[in-house]
Amino acid sequence: MKKKTKYNDSWIYIFLLSSFTILFDTLSNYNINIYNVTISSSYLLLPLIFYLQNIIFNKFSNKTNISSILISILSVFVFSIIMDFSLGKEIILKDLSLELVILMIASYINLLFFNYIKYETKEPYILILISYLLVNIIYHLIYVLFNINSIVFKYYFKEYLLVIFIQFIIIIIISIIDKITIRKKKTKFR
Repeated sequence: MKKKTKYNDSWIYIFLLSSFTILFDTLSNYNINIYNVTISSSYLLLPLIFYLQNIIFNKFSNKTNISSILISILSVFVFSIIMDFSLGKEIILKDLSLELVILMIASYINLLFFNYIKYETKEPYILILISYLLVNIIYHLIYVLFNINSIVFKYYFKEYLLVIFIQFIIIIIISIIDKITIRKKKTKFR
């Protein structure tokens, strides 16, 4: 009897996550105006990035999960440098690295929430929903802490509340999909 070889397809998921992370960074340059409030269009993609991470977190080991976060962040960094260089733009590493560090911190917090919910609970829908919401709020909180000197507070709270509201609608949908697809069955502890 031949032993089946197990194919490691983690690179496909990591490539997909990296593509969405690059798209997230690219969309940060485009704004949407809703009810006279301007928000970055990249914020609409943030819950989807955390959903893709959860797919990877469920399917692979923690070593691969950490690698996927690092590779997706580094791919954005490399892509941005290459694009800025090829377009003749000035490369501002401070702004780029700050956004990526914030996304990386939020991604690691997402991994912690995912592992806690998966291994320490029965994966109730409400915890899945709260974890997505908390990770998005933590992302925005860290962003504010690092950019406090450049935020105009007169407009910020309207923008923040609108972004959280829109993300909450998206998170409800993603949480339902997450519960149905990712967490449909228990897997053994890795």
